[in-house]
Amino acid sequence: MIELSSSECSPCHHATAPLSAFPRISDPLDYDEFLREYLEKNKPCVFSARFTEGWRARQAWVTQAGTPDVDYLLHHFDRDDQPPFPVRRNGEAKVPVADCDQKHYDSQEKKTYTLQEYIQYWNTARESSEGKKLCLYLKNCGKGVAMIEEFPSLKFKSSHSQLMSNE
Repeated sequence: MIELSSSECSPCHHATAPLSAFPRISDPLDYDEFLREYLEKNKPCVFSARFTEGWRARQAWVTQAGTPDVDYLLHHFDRDDQPPFPVRRNGEAKVPVADCDQKHYDSQEKKTYTLQEYIQYWNTARESSEGKKLCLYLKNCGKGVAMIEEFPSLKFKSSHSQLMSNE
């Protein structure tokens, strides 16, 4: 989980413990240590705002108010940057989305949305027709690094160890 400006969980998050119950990572951390201590153990943690302040996503994808910059996302995620020139897809780029309320074996059910459909979900009250709040999560990968393959301009130029050490 990445902390933005609030210590509150998302309204659609089904966590039973407050964020304060999880270890908070504030200092630079070696990627191998993060892998060993958190990812391999499937142990949740919170990345502090200080830890992530230099990340590209925090700098480019978030407004000054701390909310997602939907216009930036639509403009940059909805392009084909392959030669000979970038092409706008008018919101039709396909993105992987997990439905947090639907299980498929031991993980959330995955669906494919257009970017415009997901942005529309994000901008609305996120209510289903039954009045139950939806919890959809825009995934960053499907087959390994699907979104990076789809949108090569989003690729970080840093290695994993540099990302974890906030360089």
